[in-house]
Amino acid sequence: MHEIKVSVFKRKGKNRSPYYQMQYRDPDTDTKVGKSTGQLKKRDADRVAAKWEAELREGRDTKRSGRMPWSEVRRLYEDEVLASLADKTDVKVSGVFNVFKRFITPKRLADMNEETLGRYQSHLRQQGRAESTIKGHLSHIRAALSWAKGRKLIHSVPSIKMPKRAKRATDAMKGRPITLEEFERMLAKTKAVADQLETEHRPMVIASWRFYLRGLWHSGLRREESIDLHWTDR
Repeated sequence: MHEIKVSVFKRKGKNRSPYYQMQYRDPDTDTKVGKSTGQLKKRDADRVAAKWEAELREGRDTKRSGRMPWSEVRRLYEDEVLASLADKTDVKVSGVFNVFKRFITPKRLADMNEETLGRYQSHLRQQGRAESTIKGHLSHIRAALSWAKGRKLIHSVPSIKMPKRAKRATDAMKGRPITLEEFERMLAKTKAVADQLETEHRPMVIASWRFYLRGLWHSGLRREESIDLHWTDR
């Protein structure tokens, strides 16, 4: 957020107020915003203005609620919340945010509303994501928005219509987590599969496959989520 500076002054003219006024220039709209300090003494007015300036810079002013850039909100959330969680959770939530950014491209926190989140669900379904995956994405986003409300960056968390529990067998989980033994067998099998390829770069192919499989094993990402993950999106 651009720096906000609140100034204190007294109006002149016939309709002037006995109270000191305060104002700042909105960095988003480039317009002046002001109101009365409710104080008759300059020293008291300066204190009120300093408090308002701090609220504006921290995004806690009610009239500017939700106007903090989403990229800044995400950075704060990752620094204050995700950094204290397990690496697996950090990677998964960051992946969700990356997918959301690619589909929706929100500019401000206020853009994370019911309509936007509804469109996000539609995008995920069009991509063939399972309802359980969609629900997981929305849960992580709602957790971030709840944190933002706790920081007084927004007034309330938008209503999110969560997917219902799958009723059909095809909507349920299509498998189970593999065991360590099965994972090691998959790694060993990469050489046999690569030997069937007509290429002189089989060692590179084997190394890349094993690197990808280890990434899936340690991150807990689904295959579709791992494809969406990109190092430069953060």
